[in-house]
Amino acid sequence: RAGAMLRTDVPGLGSAYAPLSHEGGMAAGTRRLLRAAQLAAACMALAALVAAIRWRQTSAPMGPALANASQVLRAFGFADVAYDMFRFECPLHAKELPIFVSLRGGIGSDAISNCCHLYRKLFWPYDFPQCGPANCSSCFRQSGEAVLGRHKLAGVAALGWAASVAAYSGSNSTRLEDEKEFEVGKLSNGRLTAVVSNAWRWRVADLCPAVADWEQYVLHDEKWGTVGMVLMSASQKLAIFTFRGTLLESKKNWKIISSVKAVDWDLAANSTKRSWKGPKAVRVHEGFFAATQRFKPQVRAWLEGRTSFVRAIPAYYQILFVGHSLGGAVATLLATAAVTEGWAQAPDGVITFGSPHPGDANLSAFWQANDMCHKILRVSVWNDVVHWLPPDGSRKRWRGGIVGCFNDLEQCFLDPQTVFGPTAHRPDPLHLHEGEWLGLNWAHVCPESEVVVPGGIKGLNPDFEDYSPLGGFLAHILENSFFGYGDGFLYGGLLLHDAHCILKPDIFPAFECTVMEDLSAGLQLDDIAQSAEDCRSRSCDDHYCGVWQVLQNGTCWRGAPPAFGGDPH
Repeated sequence: RAGAMLRTDVPGLGSAYAPLSHEGGMAAGTRRLLRAAQLAAACMALAALVAAIRWRQTSAPMGPALANASQVLRAFGFADVAYDMFRFECPLHAKELPIFVSLRGGIGSDAISNCCHLYRKLFWPYDFPQCGPANCSSCFRQSGEAVLGRHKLAGVAALGWAASVAAYSGSNSTRLEDEKEFEVGKLSNGRLTAVVSNAWRWRVADLCPAVADWEQYVLHDEKWGTVGMVLMSASQKLAIFTFRGTLLESKKNWKIISSVKAVDWDLAANSTKRSWKGPKAVRVHEGFFAATQRFKPQVRAWLEGRTSFVRAIPAYYQILFVGHSLGGAVATLLATAAVTEGWAQAPDGVITFGSPHPGDANLSAFWQANDMCHKILRVSVWNDVVHWLPPDGSRKRWRGGIVGCFNDLEQCFLDPQTVFGPTAHRPDPLHLHEGEWLGLNWAHVCPESEVVVPGGIKGLNPDFEDYSPLGGFLAHILENSFFGYGDGFLYGGLLLHDAHCILKPDIFPAFECTVMEDLSAGLQLDDIAQSAEDCRSRSCDDHYCGVWQVLQNGTCWRGAPPAFGGDPH
């Protein structure tokens, strides 16, 4: 027997410890608990994925339970382990390992290859540098710096990433206008600041240190919970319209995402030009189109100088539409409207990060036929599941697999080949109204405009290579330098072509060990204190006590740094 303890700690189920053997034997009751824990964790992870492609009739909100990446990690048991799962440990400790782990060998081994193998058995998707491409070849998949360098928007790609990150931090604004549930606010800071992270560490950073004259305005649609920002710089002669992606805790945002019915859009209906080439009748994602229609009057008025609270954008400014996730789809559809409807000013470029499919292949064909593809740059991480959604109707394994996942979430996570494999048996998907979205030829605009950057993490892709539902979600995150688009920003070539911000890798927080208090004298157990409040009270009443802490087991430890004098109490 391995003598190890497998811990399950899933919200709503509590905690339980089960002794594991090399044969995997355990009590029947514990097996039922683990099966329930597996299903709960699979549901938590897959909720972030399937909510984006739910059928029209589903009404129960799925977003609030997934407030951020930490909650998803906690659902898998990774957030409560005794060590940082983003720091490579070899040998890997067996204590408090997450659920799903099989402990057949590897524990205590100091061989790098064995440790990498054990991380794979833990279903941990992050690809440690110590493990390299052999552990995850798709984690390093990229188009290459040369492909990005040939694109006309390469010089503003890094700025597009910075503006997309800033859209998540632009909530503290002074209200300027409030009309029909649409609020316009102004930020006073001339610097472009936002929160970025490095694994678990985060900081507020200046995302464009070379520019200090940003005028920043916030567009907030209270009806749908969507947010955009307008960033203008006189020194750079730039105006950027950036649109925020989905907030996982926003029920309104999830309503947009889950509205996956394809709706008709006649591009010639409001056009001032009759000589457009290619298809005019396209089909687009209903939720993305609704969000676009809400933003359109505000953005158009801004571009045409019809706002009462801000100066008109000069005609010689370069205008960019950018966005991450949902925001990328909105930016693409708004740019399409600006061109076809003959706005006084239209964007010179569109830059998206992890955008889902905004419409069908006809929308892409329209851009191609009218020589517009040089005006869009789509940045993607190969294992980011969101940028493959809604699934292309021609990908039958994706389409059928999604239906299979609805019927067996546990198998979808633990044995994906049973639902995604080429020979998997699946139910008839017609009851999900396949003609409305599962059978549609969903596509990105201008496939040739895509630049793939490394994500540093396993996930979900059409080849089902390095499969990980948890990784598919984490690969979509924008501002973390360890994985997703932050990793791609650092290693995908964006920094090399930055023509405005002079960004450097040091914008991300680095680990610094600083001695705040010298506790070399140690802390001693206070066995009288019965609670955290009691420990605090006894410490504050003790003039010689400078430090106190309460551990998870409820014990109180107190002491005095040397600066206080005397022995620890």
